[in-house]
Amino acid sequence: MEKIFKIMIVEDSKLYQKYLTDLMIKNHYEYICAFNGLEAIGLLRENKPDLILLDVHLPGCSGYDVCKHVRNTPDTYHIPIIFITSNNDQNDIVTGFQLGGNDYVTKPFNETILESRITNQLDHVYNRKLLNSYIQELESINTKLKEEKEHSEYLASRDHLTGLYNRRFIQSTLKELLLDHQLDQTSISLALFDIDDFKLVNDQYGHPCGDYTLNEVVTLIQSKIRDYDYLSRWGGEEFLLVLPHTTKESALPIMERILNTVDAHTFTYDKYSFKLTLTCGLSDFKPNEKYISILNRIDEALYEGKHTGKNRIIIK
Repeated sequence: MEKIFKIMIVEDSKLYQKYLTDLMIKNHYEYICAFNGLEAIGLLRENKPDLILLDVHLPGCSGYDVCKHVRNTPDTYHIPIIFITSNNDQNDIVTGFQLGGNDYVTKPFNETILESRITNQLDHVYNRKLLNSYIQELESINTKLKEEKEHSEYLASRDHLTGLYNRRFIQSTLKELLLDHQLDQTSISLALFDIDDFKLVNDQYGHPCGDYTLNEVVTLIQSKIRDYDYLSRWGGEEFLLVLPHTTKESALPIMERILNTVDAHTFTYDKYSFKLTLTCGLSDFKPNEKYISILNRIDEALYEGKHTGKNRIIIK
């Protein structure tokens, strides 16, 4: 980090102000000057110096008033202040420290002491900036790591093609929902969908058309389910729908809307247009039932639907 510092000089004496500005030039500091307290406060609104050399006795608005303003303003409260006072005014020094001053120098200036005290305060400023820079860098790294972790977790829970929950995630979710179901005895229904004769789509129109079809079916299903339902890609052209707080009887109208929507839809890809249907196996959890049991039951229901005409819902 490059050491470039800006110092504000608040001094009503032209002679002392000239002395201080020459010192700034000699030490390669940037500087801004004010002849009174009100002018200094006005300059602080647009300039944030690294250090303020502040005369105690100023016309109109004293150095103490300026110090109070600096310490009571969020953007400037951290700026170190070196008070400038006359050689014999010990009360000025005490009051300055009480109001938040960091150091003091006396007139007439001893240049070696003045430079040393300026350097001391600027070293603190530099170290604070360096620390803040490290903190910001760490925060940036932590934010990036958090985003990468969240993205990794998202990818780990999603099907790469459809963006739906994947099989591993929905199995884990099912186990958690089943625990809730056993505690509060709320109903949970499961529906397993399969696209009828999907292999013909891939064989006749190609796999890109098959990918389009899967995503289009997902969109149609999502348009008919509720915000708190879980839709996942179970595998291939199969989709598992979890419906919390729903019996299989109350889930049936939802399944019917889904099947009717897909049946009525015309799929269009490139120069091809075609129709599709879904078959569905539907059931709900029974008391103290393991999740694998209901999965087997809806799979059996789906199998039965496939072998009794397709485009239908079988409830078990």
